[in-house]
Amino acid sequence: MQCIQSIGLLPASIRVLAIAAALSIGLPSIDASESLTPLGRETTDRQGDLQRRLLESGLAAVAETICRQHLADAKPGSDESATWTIRLSNAMLQRGIEQRPIDPAVWDRSSNLLESWLVGYETSRRADWIRLARAMVDFRRSQTATLSVLASPESSPLRLAALAAIRDCEDRLTQLADALQETIPLADLKRDDRLAPAAELRVVQGTVQRQLVRTLLARADLYPPDSDDALAAAADAAAQAETLLRKTPADDPSFGDVVRLLAESWLRVDDTHKAALALRPLLPANESEEGDPTPSTAAASIWDIVPETGAMLIRIAIAEGKRGEAQQWLDAYFQPDDYTKTVRAAPPTLDLARLEFLLSGKNPDVQSAADWAEAIEARHGAFYGRMASLRLIDLGDSGEAADPRVMATAAAAMLRRGEFAAAAGQYAEAANREAKGGEAESAFQHRLQSGAAYRKAGDLDAASQQLAQAGEGLTSHRLAQAAHLQAAFLLVEAGWEGDSPRQRRYQKLLETQLRLWPEGAQTPQARQMLSQLFENRQAWADAARLWTLAAGDSTRAASLWRKALRTEKEPDQQADLLKEAIAQLPADGEQALLVALWGDRTVVLKFGWDALNQQLGQAEFPAADKARFAVALAQLRLGKTSTLDLDFLSANPDKPWPLDLIDCLGRDAQQHSVDRKRLGDVILAVANRIASETRSLPDQLAILKALVASEQSNRAMEVIGQFPEPRSGSLARELAQMLLHSDGPDDRRQGIERMLQYGRGMKKGSDDWFAVQLEICQAYLTVNDSQAAAKLANYLLLTSPPSDPQQLARLREFAQAD
Repeated sequence: MQCIQSIGLLPASIRVLAIAAALSIGLPSIDASESLTPLGRETTDRQGDLQRRLLESGLAAVAETICRQHLADAKPGSDESATWTIRLSNAMLQRGIEQRPIDPAVWDRSSNLLESWLVGYETSRRADWIRLARAMVDFRRSQTATLSVLASPESSPLRLAALAAIRDCEDRLTQLADALQETIPLADLKRDDRLAPAAELRVVQGTVQRQLVRTLLARADLYPPDSDDALAAAADAAAQAETLLRKTPADDPSFGDVVRLLAESWLRVDDTHKAALALRPLLPANESEEGDPTPSTAAASIWDIVPETGAMLIRIAIAEGKRGEAQQWLDAYFQPDDYTKTVRAAPPTLDLARLEFLLSGKNPDVQSAADWAEAIEARHGAFYGRMASLRLIDLGDSGEAADPRVMATAAAAMLRRGEFAAAAGQYAEAANREAKGGEAESAFQHRLQSGAAYRKAGDLDAASQQLAQAGEGLTSHRLAQAAHLQAAFLLVEAGWEGDSPRQRRYQKLLETQLRLWPEGAQTPQARQMLSQLFENRQAWADAARLWTLAAGDSTRAASLWRKALRTEKEPDQQADLLKEAIAQLPADGEQALLVALWGDRTVVLKFGWDALNQQLGQAEFPAADKARFAVALAQLRLGKTSTLDLDFLSANPDKPWPLDLIDCLGRDAQQHSVDRKRLGDVILAVANRIASETRSLPDQLAILKALVASEQSNRAMEVIGQFPEPRSGSLARELAQMLLHSDGPDDRRQGIERMLQYGRGMKKGSDDWFAVQLEICQAYLTVNDSQAAAKLANYLLLTSPPSDPQQLARLREFAQAD
């Protein structure tokens, strides 16, 4: 097995013509009389000729309909059913391949059709024909995959798919060859009526052997042309073709096919002399005796040389630099008006050879080549049009000679066929060459087109890369900033998890955007996106530095500096950050003062202050009073005092910030159990001060939550008692639920008792009553009392089971908890 790691990048080269030649060969016919008819000529089978004409004319759908009609009329398992099954498979393949883009399901549909026939008639004497057809499905799949590799050589998945298809084809062909090796001698004995005639089986055997040569050539297509792997595969193909040629009589219908395979193999190893010598048996007698054939000596008998052979002679002449000779061969096959016809006037191999001619030489005819590529699609359909487009990619022997105009033309043709990934790759390569040649404007436009095509293909990373290169390659273009920022948006659309390479590319794009266009129209949005990235990663200092650069937005910058101070663990680093914040923020800004006062320069506060700080900053008090209160609050939170001067509250206690203070202290108490009693006393004092100053107790839930967090649940019940029903009842339930979700097991047990007490006052059997019972069962499990949960659940199921199916199901689960 070839080493996948050695696969390199491929140009769209002369191998496209080899693919065309390989696909022009059909399967052997089941009809013995037809199998003796030369390939590519009219046969004695009218229906077979009709099918071939329909497929050549782009009428695969019509051919498929006819096949289905005949298959329905054929006797299952008969020779006729095998014939029409193969023809239907070919029609389905052709129809799928002609779609834009190629329908990937076509391979499975054709394979399933053939395999279904084999399942029912595996021992039929025509089973080998079906097995060969099945192998050909894999071969066609490998060829289309190879075209995709040639169009997008950087795509490893495409290369792997092509290799897998080739291996599948080789395996099936080898198994069939081994089976035929055993079957044919038995057929010669004519002792088993279930076997097909030996002559017909030998036709299948010859096709299998030729196809094995083609798979070697197909394998060579997937390696760099001059690599050891490619040359070894081509040399093996030549050796097998020579062996096969020695076994093939000159009057055998497949003789020409074998000769052309041998010539193709020699072309692959760049030995044009041996390729020309290999073709001699197919030339008129006066041409094969001595010297290479030339148009002048062969003109009188040109039609004795079939077009497929003529196409190879043209390719050999081009490879040897004999363009004049190639032109004479073309003139011999084509009439002047043939070049303008949109209907099939020559086989695709000959039309592609003419394209090869137009692209050869030092000054290729770019426009004529592009026009001819479009004509090939009109004459032979989308599949061969795709081959022509790919052939446009490579001009001459050197990859450096490729004309970006031709590549862009090929890309446009691919786009029309819906081959977005291939088109994107060609636009990108055209842009690369234009950038090297100093054509910055053209490179910019083609990168935009490449990015758009990659996006349609679903490759957002590649699309982003192209747009980024467009903006960075021509920063002065009016669309450069927008294109570059769109590259970042595409990565957001693609998404990422954690610290991934995609996230790092996103960050680099935004940093580059700010560096290249510091005052650009897109800069504010780029700064916001980068800041959000830093915030998502909790890189507060980076976000703060970024926003400090934004004049007029010191409030957001100060908020980010505070977050950076809170998360920094090292006192020295905290002091440095604080110093940096004060130095960068506006000198007279109130935010800078608040940052300095919410800590003591050595130990920065640890928990969420944003809402409280915002409200405190908006309070209408002198800055000195704010500072004193801020320092006192910092001392309390840092554990340096157990009291808080509440006179600051008396001036305007109905402002929102005192409740934010209670919430903040409640979270402190929840996270630091050793401070709960101390903080709880302050929370009670603040709550009482609010109540005494406002004669009301607004936002009771926030106060209850803080009291529970500070282990003051009894005081919370006293607060609840200040309210009449139904408000006191709903608050009691809220308190019970808070206790149920507390960190301490004692709180949760107290929550269970309060929830039981609350439930006793409800209407038994109501939906809300059952909801409370279910909460209690769940709470028992949280304190590891599964026995109590099961006991309560069983009691409810016995005495008053709920009608709601979901509640009933949950009760049953709890009943089994013990």
